Amino acid sequence: MAKDVGKGTILQIDLAGGTSYTAIAQIKMIQLPESSMGDVDVTCLDSTIVEYIPDELIEHGTLNFDIEWDPDLAGHQQIYTNLGTLGVKFQVVPPGNSGTNTCTFTGYFNKWAPSAIEPKNSLRASANVRPTSALTFVT
Repeated sequence: MAKDVGKGTILQIDLAGGTSYTAIAQIKMIQLPESSMGDVDVTCLDSTIVEYIPDELIEHGTLNFDIEWDPDLAGHQQIYTNLGTLGVKFQVVPPGNSGTNTCTFTGYFNKWAPSAIEPKNSLRASANVRPTSALTFVT
């Protein structure tokens, strides 16, 4: 079984909704959205146990990431500027890949949270992205 390290993974965005992606620099951590399905209770009066079937809708959680925040970087400015803007395309690319093993989806930034500013530490911030499409994994 192969083991992949996360160092070098990049998060890219395309604000125009096409295929021209720009990397968001200085990412410290990325957590991909969780995908889950609910259960539908189909228990009847004549059932002998509680019966469930899977819901037909898949819910995708949020993509979370932390950055070393540089207020002068255009990519970091785009996060706050585009908070709530629909139709943004996102792509997560693991290290050493040339378009394979990527996760692509459309969504919007729904959180921007700068961390406390301290004299001895670098500026940091976290952000969330809510997917509005299915996650597509290209292998």
